[in-house]
Amino acid sequence: MLSRWALECNLLPFVVLLAVYCLTRPDNDRLGIQAAGVFVLSLSVYAYTAAYFFAPVFLALVFGWLRVQGKLPLRHVVLLSTLSLLTVLPILLSLAINFFDWEAIRAGISIPKFPGEARYEQISTVFFGGPGRFRRNLVEAPLYVVKLLTMTDPDVHTLYFNKMSHFAVLFPFAIVPLAVGFGATLYRAVKLRDVGVPLLMALWLIAAFVNASITIVNISRVNVVWLPALYFAALGVCYACRRWRAVLTLAVVAYLIYGGWFVQTYFTQYNNDRGVIDHYTFHDLQPAIASVVEHADPNDTIYVTPFVRDAYMLTLFHTKTPPQTYLNTRVIANPHSPFQDVTAFGRFMFTPERINEADHLILSADPRQPHSGVITLEARESAVLDTAAMATCAHEQHGHFVVLHCT
Repeated sequence: MLSRWALECNLLPFVVLLAVYCLTRPDNDRLGIQAAGVFVLSLSVYAYTAAYFFAPVFLALVFGWLRVQGKLPLRHVVLLSTLSLLTVLPILLSLAINFFDWEAIRAGISIPKFPGEARYEQISTVFFGGPGRFRRNLVEAPLYVVKLLTMTDPDVHTLYFNKMSHFAVLFPFAIVPLAVGFGATLYRAVKLRDVGVPLLMALWLIAAFVNASITIVNISRVNVVWLPALYFAALGVCYACRRWRAVLTLAVVAYLIYGGWFVQTYFTQYNNDRGVIDHYTFHDLQPAIASVVEHADPNDTIYVTPFVRDAYMLTLFHTKTPPQTYLNTRVIANPHSPFQDVTAFGRFMFTPERINEADHLILSADPRQPHSGVITLEARESAVLDTAAMATCAHEQHGHFVVLHCT
């Protein structure tokens, strides 16, 4: 996922990792080092909605871990809790404004009131699905996370950028060393009073699963589980190799074979699957928009096919439309939805119902015939297109897109 798209939740595991680095330094008994770790961990709530619950759970576990080590006096608990509260205060105010239906804050800083249902209400069983869904998710979600980590079932990984045929987040056999590493860490903590770095990583993994238990799970929302899972998969191999030397040979062979297969698939089959990749990136849209902008007069209207993901965002990006122009001219079909549909801004329109009003059109062509010489349009556009009037339009094709100039 990290190599395919820049979703904001990608930041979360690495922000948490930076906090863990601060908290595991040899001088982590110093207030300044502890404050740095707590501050960074508190900042993680700004990385993604799913961190709203993960961060306070993990922070409470971190405080307990430091207390057990004798490195966190009560005075530090008060100071660090205050620091964390101040850091997340804007998020808390945003939650309060939208949950209690308060007015937006516009006094030096701006904390808005959402026009409709907040996105966090749709991905957490605390707000969504009722008591039955909440209780059921407590059991089902952690099991689903295990599937996300180790299973290659395409029904588990629903987004193309988050999956690759035959592979999961971890190699399927890694669940065994992961369980060994995690179990050995808990055993050493209970029996041997070993409360070092492995225990903190175990607390991270526990907090990630607790967070998943109240989340409508997909890999983007529970990606904070990935790094500690990888850590314990490696740690389990180390523990096993210390006891049984033959395990080292077996592990090296297994990882080399599966790793080689992964590299070969990633740089060939997966990388060459242009049809699916183009469906998400639409790199052909840029020259199509450039052609239309070049030919259009300032007062001409332009239709851009909405049958691509986020057509209006791509149009804004490729045309470098000034933000204020967009804000002053946008037309939103569903202003109260967490995912708003922009049907027009400036001289651009994105609804098939207005397709015959436009002076220039960017239409979606059948991706199975992008260069065949036969123009096969998206059915929902061809059904409303005035083909007789458009017959006189000059046309050109850019990959999956057909451009018509009708002026």
